[in-house]
Amino acid sequence: MQQAVYFGATDYLIKPFTFERFQASLKKIIKFDQALSKGKVTNQKTLDQYFCNEQIIQSEMDSNKLSNRSSIEFPKGISKITMKKVVKQILITKEWFTTENIATEIGISRISTKKYIQYLVDLQILDEEMDYNTVGRPAIIYQINENSAVEIEQFVYK
Repeated sequence: MQQAVYFGATDYLIKPFTFERFQASLKKIIKFDQALSKGKVTNQKTLDQYFCNEQIIQSEMDSNKLSNRSSIEFPKGISKITMKKVVKQILITKEWFTTENIATEIGISRISTKKYIQYLVDLQILDEEMDYNTVGRPAIIYQINENSAVEIEQFVYK
């Protein structure tokens, strides 16, 4: 088994195994292959779904979700006032957007805006994808995660 893991095995079935367990293993491989072949950005969530037990990860993420935004302590370099400005503009945008779109609208640097947007991505409030349809380098685009639409508003209204 150690050799199998060494050579890249990411799942291992010991006989006798159930059809459901075999099917789950195949679905996991297909799902990962589809995610990578669509040209989407590979993010931590995609990798966790492939390499880890999804139920354990989802349970951990659910327990870590911020249920009381009024008591949140932002990490160093993230201010509550600027976060409100960024989130308000994101809520106004309502479509896929870039860091530059938000930075231009609120009047702060693109680099500062990226820090706030990345914080929201890390909290899984925003989704990110790679846009290859732009001239030059591909652009990272963002959108509110459909499961977090209400949650993001709490940054503004609390």
